[in-house]
This record gives sequence, C-alpha cells and structure tokens, in this order.
Amino acid sequence: MGEEPKLAVAREEFEKPGAHVTVKKLFVGGIKEDAEKHHLRDYFEEYGKIDTIEIITDRQSGKKRGFGFVNFDDHDPMDKIVLQKYHTINRHNAEVRRALFRQEMQEVQSSRSGRGGNFDFGDLHGGGGNFGP
Repeated sequence: MGEEPKLAVAREEFEKPGAHVTVKKLFVGGIKEDAEKHHLRDYFEEYGKIDTIEIITDRQSGKKRGFGFVNFDDHDPMDKIVLQKYHTINRHNAEVRRALFRQEMQEVQSSRSGRGGNFDFGDLHGGGGNFGP
C-alpha cells in the first residue's frame, strides 16, 4: 500500500549503466564553440529549476571542449530529459545523459553481472571510500 510509484522508463534507458542512480547533474555533449551558458539555461529551464551550468574549457588554451554540465535542484527533470538522447540547443544536436561521479561509475561497472535492475551496492568493499583492487 505505501509503495512508491515506479517511473515509466524505456527498457533500453533502464538497462544503461547508471539508469537507476538518482542524479541531478546532466552531461551535455556535442555543444558547439558558439554555445554559451545562457543557451543551455534557455533550453533546459523548461524541464526544471537549474542550480548551475558549466561549459568545460581547456585549461591552457581556454577553448571550449564541446561539453558541459547542467545541475538541477531535483532529479525529476533528468528522467524527462534523458528519454530523448539528442536535443537541439542553439541550432545544433547535443547528446545528453546522466552525469555520474567516478565512484558511481565504478559501482555500476561492478554490478553489471545482473540485468533487469538487481543492483545491490550494500556490500561494495566495506561500503565506501576505496574502490581499488
């Protein structure tokens, strides 16, 4: 009776690494040199409240590297956004996916043996910190 409703997520999307992780950070790849933060804000704010936007630049040259991140104040907008792989931002196609932290990526990779959502991270090397061999 007191169960949370399950989100309707495409099977293909659910089986991707990290699909089950609650994330508020969106990776946006394939953004062009002329893309500015306001282009990302204008496009993605219709999905939810945005905390921060980063467009990644090369440290030496200062040139944009073609990707960035959009941080939302909640994880709900992510489910809507990632159902569509490509979004047209500033007249260019950009690829979007959940941005996973390195630790989450390692957890996802180590849990790949089971499909269909059997993800149990409860006993991963003591539950935290060092994920090396």
